[in-house]
Amino acid sequence: PEVERIDVDLDALGVDGSHTLESQAWRHWRPDQDLVSELPVAAEAVTSGTAVAAQIAIGDAAAAPPEPPSGVTLLVDTSASRSLGFAAMVQTVHDLIDELARRHGGALPVDVIAFDQGSEAIFTGRAAAWGDAEDRRLLARGAAGASDLGQLVGWLAGHRHQPRLIIVGDGVITAGASPAEVAAQLRRLAARGAERLDVLVTGGIRDEAAAAQLVRALPHAGAVIDLDADLAAAVRALDDHVLVDVPIQVINATWAYPQLVPSVRAGTRVMLHARLVQPLQTLDVIVGGVHR
Repeated sequence: PEVERIDVDLDALGVDGSHTLESQAWRHWRPDQDLVSELPVAAEAVTSGTAVAAQIAIGDAAAAPPEPPSGVTLLVDTSASRSLGFAAMVQTVHDLIDELARRHGGALPVDVIAFDQGSEAIFTGRAAAWGDAEDRRLLARGAAGASDLGQLVGWLAGHRHQPRLIIVGDGVITAGASPAEVAAQLRRLAARGAERLDVLVTGGIRDEAAAAQLVRALPHAGAVIDLDADLAAAVRALDDHVLVDVPIQVINATWAYPQLVPSVRAGTRVMLHARLVQPLQTLDVIVGGVHR
């Protein structure tokens, strides 16, 4: 439908207290696009009356101790959900190992375990040693069956593995133990030297909620990371320290969300939404006991 009149006034407040103004107006407009600001600044927050939406950084990435891997066991999902484009998935694994070698050195110990309703060791050796022959072996396994993480963790309990575990897949469990039960299995795996689990999620259908339960199970919390967006960035993120159960308090707010961040990489920016008692030009937020 046609909108008779739309007027938008934006007032961006800079960190130095300066204001940048922008006005937009439409008459007899049939909406066919988003309203986009051309202001040459990145807004930390936007407000409308007492409602506010803000970006806040959780923790200090510079101060957080990095956690580079000393050795990784890649757990590659080869269930039926990966069958479409499986060759591309194998190439992604190849590229992932190449990037790990580039970042941490070709001598980085790497294990590659393929899993669905069963688990199979595909490779053990230096990151630099993965090549075309290993690609062909992973391709030959194919993608079939259901995704059973419970049996995978049971298999790991009986085999040598590296301190860092990394699942490569969609995070969807379609057989066997529930995410909570798999998390309990992982906690017992800590006695065998497992220190941290990360999940590199890939594909269109994902269960990031299930993955989020798993990455908190080991002594060092891991992260759920989008592998498809930027592979090099995903590998860098594996070094990041992860914070858990970070409380957020907005002063002079009647409502705010989220009030607790279950897990987040230090320095990550999250969206905060709040309703204030009265309109304010500055937002007073306490994140993990620290004023922002």
